[in-house]
Amino acid sequence: MFSVIIPLYNKEKYIADSIQSVLNQTFTEFELLIVDDNSTDSSVSIVKQFSDSRIRLIHRTERGFGGYAARNEGVRQAKFDYVCFLDADDSYRLDYLLKMRELIERFPFQTIFACGWTEKAGNILKTNAFYQYAERKGIHIIDNYFSHVAKNRPPLWTANFAVKLQVFKKIGMFPENKCKRGGDVETWMRLMLNNQMVWSPYIGAVYNKDVPDAVTKSVSDTEIPYVYHSVKQILTTISDAKSANDLKLYANFYAKMAILHAIVFNINKKEVLKGFFKDAEPKWFFAFKFLAIFPSLLLKPLFSIYRKLKLKFDKSDLG
Repeated sequence: MFSVIIPLYNKEKYIADSIQSVLNQTFTEFELLIVDDNSTDSSVSIVKQFSDSRIRLIHRTERGFGGYAARNEGVRQAKFDYVCFLDADDSYRLDYLLKMRELIERFPFQTIFACGWTEKAGNILKTNAFYQYAERKGIHIIDNYFSHVAKNRPPLWTANFAVKLQVFKKIGMFPENKCKRGGDVETWMRLMLNNQMVWSPYIGAVYNKDVPDAVTKSVSDTEIPYVYHSVKQILTTISDAKSANDLKLYANFYAKMAILHAIVFNINKKEVLKGFFKDAEPKWFFAFKFLAIFPSLLLKPLFSIYRKLKLKFDKSDLG
């Protein structure tokens, strides 16, 4: 049985669809924990319009950064063996929980189960990059997670996996009130350091990229990615050179867009560049240093063109 956790903060336009996508599941043995992070719009009123007994609305008294504290509260109150996460502006496909259940029954000694997803932006709808790479392999176990991420094909996203509750608690859950952004991918890193993942080519969720993200737009794109600091600590415990380099590449992958934003918008450039493992990818580092020479006035229109082309033609738009 599954505990599905939705953190909620001011998503009145989207929360009803997200809830309905869970209630519509063909596998019905679940609880839905909606953790309100002090919403100031009508989000909570919309949640209360649903009368399904499987829904539990949980109120937090203090808002946390990035929704991580809200997710953790859901994990702490979860009653069932496996937890799944869904953001309040995304949605599940009808058979998502059923497919997770089938994977759990087929691989009873594994603890993390994932699938493909689609990304929606305007009239563009595409599968994620890892799905495009791995679909032909069918259901299989992933044991080289970090190398996939470094090659621009992350297998994990918030709403595409189920994890055994006790395993998720053991790795420390999400980094509560420690960062505004990057806490999820830092959590995936800790989760995958000592675990394998079963992956299915089933398309289980929709990532709605049309939703404005206040955190992303305002502050955190120019912060040093939190994952960098976590990797630095973990590296002190790892003696294998390849594993250490894979972790550095993992951190660099998520740092690149933050660094590019900092350079383009001329905010905190030098500090953000410190959040990059130069020894792992020196060419990228010096490319960023070169790009930083140019004025923001020139870079902004070029960056806008780049984003449009990337969204249209790239395998997966992770910026």
